[in-house]
Amino acid sequence: MPVSLADQANRTNNRFFLARLKAAETDPIFAKRDLAVTRLPTVTYDSLKRYELGLNQPSCDVIAIMAEAYNDPALRMWHCAAVCPLGKGLGQIACDSTPAGAAVKLGRAAKELKGAYEILEEAIYKNSYNSEHGGDGLREAEEMLKKARACIDENLAEIEKARNARWRNRTR
Repeated sequence: MPVSLADQANRTNNRFFLARLKAAETDPIFAKRDLAVTRLPTVTYDSLKRYELGLNQPSCDVIAIMAEAYNDPALRMWHCAAVCPLGKGLGQIACDSTPAGAAVKLGRAAKELKGAYEILEEAIYKNSYNSEHGGDGLREAEEMLKKARACIDENLAEIEKARNARWRNRTR
């Protein structure tokens, strides 16, 4: 009887596979590899499969994309400490954020903003809000807006960091 790819990855305790499955607990799109790649810019189905089966090692850029999309910062730390030659030597995170990782963060912020907009639209314009979670609609919208603000703030900090690094390089 042939062994499924999920079973193969699970048997090897593959960190990338386990991170995706954990992300699927809060976002079902990550439950299937073919859907998960829609949230992983620059990652194809075949490359994700090969990473999860341990056949290929993703680049630092791909690790950053996965960590952001799966909302799993520990994935980046694990990679840098266990796999990345720079991180292993330094004993810390050596992989910087990437434009693709920033795109994932902005996508998460956009998703939160869209959710908040839909809740507010229903609450204000239709005057009839029924929360799926049984909570107060405006409180739920406020939480979504706070999450979006946090994602936007992270991106602004990354842009400032990149500008400062570029400025320091020019003045040397």
